[in-house]
Amino acid sequence: EGGSVIVRWRATDGTGVAGQSAWLALGGYSFANTAGVYFIYNSVALVAGDATDGLYEQRIDRRRFTPNGTYTVWITVVDTLGNKSFTQTSVTFTI
Repeated sequence: EGGSVIVRWRATDGTGVAGQSAWLALGGYSFANTAGVYFIYNSVALVAGDATDGLYEQRIDRRRFTPNGTYTVWITVVDTLGNKSFTQTSVTFTI
């Protein structure tokens, strides 16, 4: 609808990564507005390594109502024991 971004990150965990996703936040903290979620989040793929030390990639598509501005990348990871992290990265971009 309005372009895509590819996010790639490394995740490590001694028990193994069970789930993960990248998120894009306007102004660092806004993920949606009254029109809905700003982006379409496609499936995450393990592109190198394994569940204990892997490189992951995700394509994220912009929706037509996504506002212009500076976006921050967040990463969420869940391990096989159910421990979860949701981390704001220092990576930003402007659309």
